Amino acid sequence: YQRRVRGFRFVLFLFVSFLFIFKFIIKIIIIGCPLHFSISGGMGAALLSNINVATDILKTLVRNIQKPISCKIRLHDNISNTIDLVKSLEQTGIRAITIHGRRISERPRDIARWNEIAQVISSSNLSIPIIGNGDIFQYSDINRMKMETGCCSVMIARGALKNLTIFRQHGFLEQNQVIQQFIRSCLNYNATHKHVKYVLQQMLINELHYGKGEIVNRSKQLSQICSVWNLEEEYNILQRRKQN
Repeated sequence: YQRRVRGFRFVLFLFVSFLFIFKFIIKIIIIGCPLHFSISGGMGAALLSNINVATDILKTLVRNIQKPISCKIRLHDNISNTIDLVKSLEQTGIRAITIHGRRISERPRDIARWNEIAQVISSSNLSIPIIGNGDIFQYSDINRMKMETGCCSVMIARGALKNLTIFRQHGFLEQNQVIQQFIRSCLNYNATHKHVKYVLQQMLINELHYGKGEIVNRSKQLSQICSVWNLEEEYNILQRRKQN
């Protein structure tokens, strides 16, 4: 295992670290998903307005799962309601709360409300950590959010999907280099075209209608993706190994 870890590139190391965190260390319960299928089923953000059900779910999980439990919420339209919510959630025994800085009706195109996260943190006086989330796209944003909101830590989604090296203190690695490393790792671990394509679509979200992004978007086979990043030889070698 140690020999393998030493050989991992930066991107794969982060990917494995995330899997380890989510599978073995902490369970994050999302009660802030704003999508219709979630809300219509009484899940996700619907639980923000059904605090009795939300707290009962969390208490049951805390009581029965021998791992730390945390939850992730969105902001209410009214700050005082969000403050009341986090206070109630704290009483369930969870270890942390992540606040996504948007309301239920808001989407990624809307600017995250860091100021409202700050108000919740300063007014709720919780004994557990509050993690900030929303609009972190470069390393410097991490400390900026912590300074501006008072949160203990941050959670990153789109920024990490686009380029995992957002976590490098000394700046991003060039995106093509990151993608090439990612594809190599996928080849080594027999990832499917479907999964590789999906991740690359997130990484190239603003480039899907031209250049390499368009080729990824239209690709039907993993070999087509490999050819874009000059990995045809590595792809062919792995195919021959499978045949043998």
